Amino acid sequence: TYFTSAVAGNALSYSVGRSPISVGASGAVFGLLGAWGVFLKRNQRTLETRGMRRVSASLDSLISTCAVNAFLGMSPGSRIDNLAHLGGFLGGCACAYLFGPRLVRRRFGSSLSRLFDEPIWTFPECGTRSSALTRFDRARHSR
Repeated sequence: TYFTSAVAGNALSYSVGRSPISVGASGAVFGLLGAWGVFLKRNQRTLETRGMRRVSASLDSLISTCAVNAFLGMSPGSRIDNLAHLGGFLGGCACAYLFGPRLVRRRFGSSLSRLFDEPIWTFPECGTRSSALTRFDRARHSR
């Protein structure tokens, strides 16, 4: 996510070309913020059910942090590359949406349940699904 966000931030900044070439890791850091926001929003219900409180407050804090940084970047004389921040943020959001954790609760019997990661897309050679889910699927399909 970090690398993808850095590339996306630099690509957007360079393609629009309004500012001179910029350097730094802030686009990648904004990508991590975007990925964190997608993770929280996607799994909000599951996290709150499991006892994590104030997910909405975390999302609000994330949005206000990004807004303050954008405002500072638009102030006169600022040398902040907002397009790199925006590109990194969008790259992080896209990466987290496609590959990030999507927590799904599975029930085993009447009282036991576990959380599993079911991303929208996985790399076939790497496979991000947990071994417990793989064993569960094998057991279910062998019946």
